[in-house]
Amino acid sequence: MLKTMIPALEQYEITRATLEDAPDVIDLLKETASWVKDKHVRQWSDLLDGKLDPLIISTIVQHETFMIKKDGQLVATFSLNEVQIDLDKRVWGELDDGAVYLHKLAVSPRHIGSGLGKEIIAYAAQYVKEKGKPYLRLDCVGDNEKLVNFYTKCGFTKVGMGYGHTKFEMKLN
Repeated sequence: MLKTMIPALEQYEITRATLEDAPDVIDLLKETASWVKDKHVRQWSDLLDGKLDPLIISTIVQHETFMIKKDGQLVATFSLNEVQIDLDKRVWGELDDGAVYLHKLAVSPRHIGSGLGKEIIAYAAQYVKEKGKPYLRLDCVGDNEKLVNFYTKCGFTKVGMGYGHTKFEMKLN
């Protein structure tokens, strides 16, 4: 279990996903993507058809995917990539400035609205800062107003657009 200095997360178990966890992580991501689709938001549709399963498995194998469990149940997941994936290069351009990219932050629909997403972002920022990295970055589909507002409230600064995505950055050091 990974340690957290975020009091609201003390009731959760935070671990890195293993290959054995891949089916559960993929199921949670697809459940969340389906919930998003039902809200008529154009985000994560590429998760539902399985095209991203190899990428998800790759981030798990590279120890970049985290799981958040409560009472033994997987309730959230996210990945922190220290090397840009192809989408990062398209959205951000090829950069080598020590930034870490937050991907596939998914909270189970049963826990959406609980504040867990905001706490996970605080955890990710703390984790990345402790590694001595200067920036935490993420992006979302450009017209997803709800996510744009959420990430701004979580301390990210909107730094532009790229490849149809809104780009966000949090300066850590």
